[in-house]
Amino acid sequence: MQTVDYRKGLPAMGVCFLFWGFQPLYWFMCTNLCGQIDTFFLMACRIIWAAVCCLCILKVQGKLPQLWAVFRDRQVLKREIPASVLLFGDWLVYLWAVQNGRVREKTMAYQILRRHDTPAGDGLGYYIQPLVVFALGAVIFKEKMSWRHFIIIAIVVVGIVLSTSGFGGVPYVTIALALMFAVYAAIKKSLTIDSIVSTSAEILMMVPVALLFILLFRMGDDGMGSMTVLKQLLMIGG
Repeated sequence: MQTVDYRKGLPAMGVCFLFWGFQPLYWFMCTNLCGQIDTFFLMACRIIWAAVCCLCILKVQGKLPQLWAVFRDRQVLKREIPASVLLFGDWLVYLWAVQNGRVREKTMAYQILRRHDTPAGDGLGYYIQPLVVFALGAVIFKEKMSWRHFIIIAIVVVGIVLSTSGFGGVPYVTIALALMFAVYAAIKKSLTIDSIVSTSAEILMMVPVALLFILLFRMGDDGMGSMTVLKQLLMIGG
């Protein structure tokens, strides 16, 4: 059974959101250096290289036996399979949103590179997501809430209301991202296995789909045939 250490958890989550915040800038850079990259091909490459990365980490940590044990445990797989599906959906929707001008990126660097404001965006999905996680924690896991939590939530709600004033419609991608990752987080909370092992298992479940997609649909100039050393390095970096 894993122990909860908030002193490690909170900084780790802060780093996660920092990475997520800069992802649109990274994919924008990829597009500028390599031209428009097909979303589905990009997704397939991301899955494969993420799997390689995770396997290397687990090898160094000596946790590969724990990974193989996941695929032999039916009770764990009952949670890991839906978690993998949700992670797949989250990654795909996010990449599509980035490539179709659906991310509201407010960092100065991104605005300078774009030279204009992006259309009604969906980076807001990861801003709303903690609200959904908060609700699931209170309702499903019966976590105790203090007055401080509600003050913080009120501030976040005000920020969301102000940020969504320019959408002019229902932000479907925002809602999808918020719900998928919040439910994914709820499933992960119910797992007692190592977090890196768990994530690696979910990514490995996606690999057959990614490989089949590339082999059947992206072996030509719209995929592997267009790969250069620079583009492959950027795919690894992603």
